[in-house]
Parts: sequence; C-alpha cells; structure tokens
Amino acid sequence: MILKALALLTMIGTANASSIQDEDPILNTVAEEVVVTIETSKKLTIIDLGKQIRDETFYEEVIETLKSADKDHTIQFEIHNIGGDMDGMISILNALDVTKAHTVAHVTTSGQSAAAVIACHCDEIALEPYSFLMFHDVSFATGQSKSHDILEMTKMTRQVYKKTLDACVVNGVLTDQEVENIMNGQDVYKSGDDIKK
Repeated sequence: MILKALALLTMIGTANASSIQDEDPILNTVAEEVVVTIETSKKLTIIDLGKQIRDETFYEEVIETLKSADKDHTIQFEIHNIGGDMDGMISILNALDVTKAHTVAHVTTSGQSAAAVIACHCDEIALEPYSFLMFHDVSFATGQSKSHDILEMTKMTRQVYKKTLDACVVNGVLTDQEVENIMNGQDVYKSGDDIKK
C-alpha cells in the first residue's frame, strides 16, 4: 500500500518541516522524511527539497515562488537528495528557466539523479567539501502497456532527459562526452573540485 500525503509548505519566518509516512513499494520499507520546506526573508528564499524528488503536485508552491521572484531575490535549494520523479524534476526545471531570481544549489551531502540535474540548472552550485553530484541514465516503470507505447514512451523520455543533461553541458557541469556516457548507461560523479560554476 502506498500512502500519499500532500506536501504542507510553510512560508515566512521559520521553516516548519512537514513530515509524511511513505511506504516504498520496491524496498518494502516505511520511512518518515521531510518532503519540502520553504523559508523566506526579504531577499532570500531557502527551499529544502527533502530526501527524494516527488511528483509535480508536491512543488506547486516551489514553482510559484520561482516564477514570482524578482531579479533582486536569491533562491537557494538545499540539496541532500537521492533523486526521484522525472515529472517533478521537469516542473522545477521549467520554473528555473523562467525565474528572474538568482538561483543557488547548496549540496549538503549528495545530489543524485533528478536532484543533480536540478542543481546544474541553477545559476550557482555550492558543494560542501565531502558532497557530490551523481548523474545516470533515466530509469522508469511503465506498468502494463502495449509494447509500442512502451517503446515510444522510452524514446521520448530519453530525448527529454538528454535535453536536461545538454543544459548541464551549457552550464559547465558536464561535458558532451559525459552526457554520451550517461546516455549509454554509465554513472558520472562530480565533486566540488570538478565543478567551477
């Protein structure tokens, strides 16, 4: 059984973490975790994405914050995240593309998969001394579908994911060769020493 909860986001003053119970059907475990918190002052908004990227419905307030921020504002993502849902990642990337704010990815432990892609789409990346980013080929489950639908979905998903990685090349985080390696199944790791953004 999958328990689903709405992300309760807190704005203004202190950030009160919203907690949910979520059962992982793959690992068959239940973990309590912070989904997302937002803390705002006059010129700085700190957004903690939690331990895993969820579907886009969890990020409605994050997206609104990005879209409504002005050029004098800084939005800092706290990243300590194993990655997750591609639609959630895409919704954040689309908002990052249109925000006027200066964006910072502060990687406190690791930023993996979708979280790494979000980090490299920010204007600036700050990795702690022992933190890293990890990129890998997209993975997903299709459920029960016709084989043609699965092939078309796989083709489109990989095309969109490559586009997100190509933006990481433009932003100086990955090289063209590393993107090719990722799309061929190799994991690529980046430390703060590797990233000069």
